[in-house]
Amino acid sequence: MLLKFSRPKDAKPTHAGGIVFREKNGIKEFLLVSAKHFSFIWVLPKGHIKRSETEAEAAIREVKEESGMKVSIVSKVGNAERLRWNFKKQIAAFYLMKFKAIYSQNEENRKIRWLPPEDAIRKLFYSDQKKIMRQVKLF
Repeated sequence: MLLKFSRPKDAKPTHAGGIVFREKNGIKEFLLVSAKHFSFIWVLPKGHIKRSETEAEAAIREVKEESGMKVSIVSKVGNAERLRWNFKKQIAAFYLMKFKAIYSQNEENRKIRWLPPEDAIRKLFYSDQKKIMRQVKLF
C-alpha cells in the first residue's frame, strides 16, 4: 500500500520562534534553549501559534516563555520545515530578534546558552533550525 502525503503549497506556519542575538564584548552571540523533554538537546525557542496571535506575536511570546528574555523583532528570517515523529509536516516561522532584557526565570524551566554563530549552529539538534540559522545576515 502506497501512502501519499501532501500539503497545500500555500500552507501557513503553525509554529513561530526566534533567533535571538546579543552583542557581548563586541561579539555577537545567539540564544539556544534546551528542548522541553530532553534537556541535552539544544534548540531555538519556538512554539504553537494561537488563533488570536500573529506569527510575530507568537514568536515573541514563545521566546519569553522558553527563555525569560525580552526581545524586539529585527526582521523575519523565513520558515523552517520538518517532518515530525508522526510524519506530519511542521512549518515554523522564525524571526531575527535582538535581546533587550531578562524578564525573570523562564516559565518552562529550560536551560539557556549564548553562543557565537558557528558554535550555535553546531550545537542545534534539528537540521531545519541549522539551515534557518545559516540564513541570518547580521549587519
